Amino acid sequence: MVRILRIIEHEEEFDEQKQREKQLEELSETTETKSRSPKEIRIRGYKKKLLDSIAAKTNDVFEETLQDKGSVKEMLDAITELFEDHVLDKIPNYVEPCFPPTYDIVNYYNSCYENQLVKFVQDMLDKRHKLYADIPMAEKLRLVKWLNEYPEFIEDAIEKPHNFSKDCEIIVGEYVAARTTKMIEIVSNIANQDCNMKPNDIQLNRSAKGYPYTPAPVDLFSVLNIHIDEVVRSGIKNVSCSKLYLC
Repeated sequence: MVRILRIIEHEEEFDEQKQREKQLEELSETTETKSRSPKEIRIRGYKKKLLDSIAAKTNDVFEETLQDKGSVKEMLDAITELFEDHVLDKIPNYVEPCFPPTYDIVNYYNSCYENQLVKFVQDMLDKRHKLYADIPMAEKLRLVKWLNEYPEFIEDAIEKPHNFSKDCEIIVGEYVAARTTKMIEIVSNIANQDCNMKPNDIQLNRSAKGYPYTPAPVDLFSVLNIHIDEVVRSGIKNVSCSKLYLC
């Protein structure tokens, strides 16, 4: 790798020299020489090609990491392991010493991996993408929690990590909206079923004090408990406040 980089550095110097020569020729051109066909200068651009190949490789690595991962938890565990192995370990400790300082290779690699993470989150929010439809709404709350913890997780490698706050707001907003609609539907069905039953068809239970009651309250609070448990497990404060208010 070091030998290849030295060759690329030499070729970059050659490209820069050719560009300087072209600029000098343009400055010294007379009316007569301007009418002639411009001399073509071939710029190899090996450094750009190398950096482009690194970006393409990080894309491949990221996609392979998520391959066959069915749940958000599996995906996030795989991404966490990838970032710990590459961004926090191999790149600063083994890759950086091979590159000249002019490449700023650590920041370049980190930006490539973070760009893949941004794309992954955006795909999760894109209604046209397969991920949006395949991942249940409650599962996406795991992503919100992970993104909230991301800056602290990556702070040793990336000084100013990407801000995912707007993405988190979108996920939380969609979750609350979807659950609001579903809960209204469920509660309405329970109430209508209870109200439309004929007196002789109502199976009454009795409380500890002997008071009769229909199945509706039990069904209603069972639904509420399911939703509350889902919110509590998420550990996301703004979700908890909105959902508990709804309940």
